[in-house]
Amino acid sequence: MAPENLHLTLRYLGPTDPGRLLEVRRQLRRLDIPAFDAGLGGVGWFGARTALRSLHLRLALGRDEIAALSESVDEACLAAGVEVPPGEFRPHLTLARAQGRAVAALPALTRPPDLPSWRVDGYALFESQLGPPLRYVALDSFSLQAG
Repeated sequence: MAPENLHLTLRYLGPTDPGRLLEVRRQLRRLDIPAFDAGLGGVGWFGARTALRSLHLRLALGRDEIAALSESVDEACLAAGVEVPPGEFRPHLTLARAQGRAVAALPALTRPPDLPSWRVDGYALFESQLGPPLRYVALDSFSLQAG
């Protein structure tokens, strides 16, 4: 995955009416969430070991805080009239994804490097522009409260 595409998804909205998107942005501006520290940990994947869909790094530090932020984002989306699909929030940073309908077996992996933690002091609303190449374009950004 291209470095500029690395991100941690709080909520995927899918195709959204521009008017609803304006309301989502308005609702997100109302959130009052404190900043927090986060850090990446071990390797994880989605799919079976023999039918891997994606490979990622799990969040090791800040899991509760980012889950609370994700829940607040969901509530803002609902208040804006945008459906929020049910399902467990699993914070992760995607490293690789199977192309199309292809699946792959989990390769032999080395231990990921120890990466420094960072301060999460904001988040952004992105639009996915399907490619090639796939691009994420920031539509708006939102600050967390200093703390």
